[in-house]
Amino acid sequence: MKTQYTWLLSVALLLMIGGCSQLTPEQKVEARQDREKMAEETISELLKENDDLQANLDSSAGYMVTNWAVTKVPVLGGGKGTGLIVDSKTNEKTYVNVSRYDIGGGLGTRKYNNLLVVQDQEVFDDLKMGVTQFEAGAEAAAGTSGAEASSSSLNKDYKLYVLLHSGGSATATARMLRMSVDKELTVQESQTSYPNAFANDTNISDYEKRVWEHKMPFMAQDVIDLGFDLPLPYGVSIIYAKIRQDLVLEDLKVGLNGEGATAVNFVNFHNSEALNDSVQLKADMWLFPFMNVYAVAGAIKGDAKINFTIDGDDYISQKGLDCSGFLKPPGCALAGRDLTVSLGAGSGDINGDSVSYDGYNVGLGTVLAGGYKEWFGALPITYVYSNIDIIDTTVETLTLSPRIGKTINLKGGGTFSPFVGATYLDVDMMLAGSISVPSGEIDKVDTIEYEIRQKNADKWNAMAGFNWDITKHWSWNFEAGFLGSRENIITGMTYRY
Repeated sequence: MKTQYTWLLSVALLLMIGGCSQLTPEQKVEARQDREKMAEETISELLKENDDLQANLDSSAGYMVTNWAVTKVPVLGGGKGTGLIVDSKTNEKTYVNVSRYDIGGGLGTRKYNNLLVVQDQEVFDDLKMGVTQFEAGAEAAAGTSGAEASSSSLNKDYKLYVLLHSGGSATATARMLRMSVDKELTVQESQTSYPNAFANDTNISDYEKRVWEHKMPFMAQDVIDLGFDLPLPYGVSIIYAKIRQDLVLEDLKVGLNGEGATAVNFVNFHNSEALNDSVQLKADMWLFPFMNVYAVAGAIKGDAKINFTIDGDDYISQKGLDCSGFLKPPGCALAGRDLTVSLGAGSGDINGDSVSYDGYNVGLGTVLAGGYKEWFGALPITYVYSNIDIIDTTVETLTLSPRIGKTINLKGGGTFSPFVGATYLDVDMMLAGSISVPSGEIDKVDTIEYEIRQKNADKWNAMAGFNWDITKHWSWNFEAGFLGSRENIITGMTYRY
């Protein structure tokens, strides 16, 4: 009979732990207020008896307050409770449910509150994600004071304060402690990179009012009240890009030994292309809930095939040079010859295959974005000024990249957002410079001056990629461009705050 009673009581205890219910918005507000009041009262009582507590709270990464109801019978025992985690720096609140399962000797019941003060930021971040731990320990309690000793994987950089309310117990057990985030009560900031309406299938009628605790973007609280989730307002990114594109060359002008550049109509442009590598630093801010603004700066390095061949006789004819006299103009050295040039502004080579270059760029841009439930759309627009060492003028580039995608919740792994779209790239620049001709290469020609317009062959290409918001602070972006005459890979890491 005693054994049967023990098992029935044990089963009842285990069934007591857990359970779920669907709360109304009013019930959620009341439940949050109850836990916050419990935490305030617990800390207030413990401050009266612990001189070091206030200093520990002031220097902590955060703390957790929980209330427990535990029952222990021979062999088995268990308990459950609720709690609140508070980030000391941001005052962000995470509501949690806690439970414990005991195996071992002992007898008793107890109700108590715990205050766990965590100094180490990494340990605190793990705590907020929810933990399960196994520990062995002994405890004794009676009245309003208690003592605990345990061996635990979490006994690192934290201090535990216990406030007993009633009951008594004496146990020596091995136990498992579980903690989980109460998602019904915890208002979690979105991990998406774009503003999104009703991402959690929330209806306007029952959407709970949240307080946006950041200064930007403007009108943030207005759209929060309408049911939108917003990304954190500020971001810093490091981005790597590799781009290969075909080039279109036109409007060539050539001059020899300072005689002045003249348009050349009879010219054969070879297959010209550029291969660029760049590393960019980007800083961004959400100015409005639908509009992000950013600045970029970085370094560029690449190789370009910018080659053309001039028919010497056509050049002489078009130039109107008289090559019959004793003192011939420099251009007459091209008579009966073809001149193949690789542009390089002093670093190029006659009959060369390509020219290397490097430089830097700065730019400004904006993203217009929005989403509904799991779907989103965005339009990044970037205008960049580049300074390249083989070009005498600044290069101006306009890029647009419309895209649509879907956000997939990976539960504890953040959110994954694949997307497809297209990229518009407009590069239109004048190359101007001169090339020194190696001694003896062409008689009586020392330098070749040139001007030529360069454009990208196709302005549009297709693209696909993804954004993985690992946490609400960290995300990884990857996209690949294809089709048309341009291929590219762009990837980067972003930290939001």
